[in-house]
Amino acid sequence: MGDRDDKTAVINQGLDLALFEFAQMYPFKELLSIADIGIVDTNLYVALPANFHHLIEVRLIDSTNSYPVEIKTKEWVVKKFPNIADGSSDRPRYVYVEGANLYMAPKNNGTYTLTMTYGIAVSSSYFTTDATVNLVPDLDNALVFYAAAFTFEQMELPSTSDRWYAQANTAFQKAVRANRRNNVVHRVEAFPEAERIYTTERWRDPFDMGD
Repeated sequence: MGDRDDKTAVINQGLDLALFEFAQMYPFKELLSIADIGIVDTNLYVALPANFHHLIEVRLIDSTNSYPVEIKTKEWVVKKFPNIADGSSDRPRYVYVEGANLYMAPKNNGTYTLTMTYGIAVSSSYFTTDATVNLVPDLDNALVFYAAAFTFEQMELPSTSDRWYAQANTAFQKAVRANRRNNVVHRVEAFPEAERIYTTERWRDPFDMGD
């Protein structure tokens, strides 16, 4: 791969994959947003923001009062409220996401505001140029290591790729610890590509095959 002319594209693809994967694994504060959505008694559902990816927390605001709204699956809500549209009205206590909409139960009985904390969608082609700025500064090292692992994977060097994935995992864990200050949710999952610890050796430029 050392003489290929698509090195930049391969690296950017690795960076895109890294940011997308890491964004699914932990709610980094730079990837969170808050939206206030008004609802009235005719609403059974409301449209989600265009950059919505996943729901983290919902609260219902009634004047100066704030109430937690539970996030459920559609199956759970439908089982408990078989016919929401024709059922009794009350302050919504449950929501579920389907498509681009947020559905509420029971049927809404008034004018309120839903304050929603959610994870934003990360484009699968975010790093389009070398000048693209990383959305999550704490992830700088993890993104570089993941991109190196991906590059070696394309070079069909699995052992070297695995070592870089292990380095990416370590850097990701450090990024989580640094980022969780002032974050709304503390959640982290194991990084899927790195389950083993490797001894370190001299690291090379992914495109430098050495002597």
